Amino acid sequence: GDFLNQLEQNPYGFRFETTLFESYMQGDETENSVIKSLDAIHSQLELYDVVVIIRGGGSKSELSAFDSYNIAFNICQFPLPVISGIGHERDESIVDMVSNISVKTPTAVAELLIDKFFDLFNIIEKQELRLREYIDGLISDEKLRIIEVAREFKLRSLEHIRKNKNILENITHLLNFQSVKIVNGKKQEITLYYEQIRRLTGYYIREQLPRIKIAEVQLEIIISTFFSVQRKQLEFFQLTSEYLHPDRVLERGYSMTYHNGKPIKSVKHIKEDDKVETKLIDGSFSSIVKN
Repeated sequence: GDFLNQLEQNPYGFRFETTLFESYMQGDETENSVIKSLDAIHSQLELYDVVVIIRGGGSKSELSAFDSYNIAFNICQFPLPVISGIGHERDESIVDMVSNISVKTPTAVAELLIDKFFDLFNIIEKQELRLREYIDGLISDEKLRIIEVAREFKLRSLEHIRKNKNILENITHLLNFQSVKIVNGKKQEITLYYEQIRRLTGYYIREQLPRIKIAEVQLEIIISTFFSVQRKQLEFFQLTSEYLHPDRVLERGYSMTYHNGKPIKSVKHIKEDDKVETKLIDGSFSSIVKN
């Protein structure tokens, strides 16, 4: 109990995660009990950093169990450091001799652990300070390097832009010159083609002129013939029309009868008491149908 209280009330505020294995610490069961506790720790080594074997003071006979060969053998073979604090300052056992660290009392073990953790804390704190200083130095150096790289990049970029600007201007001038040259060359070609087409067109027209004249004469003959035929047909239609005119029919002694303004072509179209009109060459008269 004093050992655990001492750990919890350490002046540095460290928190110790402890697992208490209650074993027989005197008598015949001590050897098996301690070895059993060591085996339990060995089965879960990842949970522990150190093993502490402590017991308060007692007579020589009460502490004789810690002179056990088997306990000592297990401590010697144990993969974790073992700290012992058994009895009073005057007592010393085989377990004390084979442990990694041996102190006189359980309270002294607590003080040892606290001091060791404080030493470790100081080492970690110093390493943290050194690490911070190292990181700050790296950051400072990187800032300077980044500033230098940025300055160099800016200078190189400006130089690259200047060179590319000159190259672009040269390409632009060359492109303009080549464009004018190409346009002038094409203009000459177009003029040449125009002259060739004009000459070929004139030659073709002169060559085809006799054929055009012949075609013109033939076209005049065809048109004249067409109009002559059409004129005769028109005269024929005119004579036919005059011959078939109703007046010509009336002149030959015929008459035409109408009912309601429409010519009567069959007796089926009239009935008794219908009023009809009969037209002759020199006039007309009305009648009433009787039968």
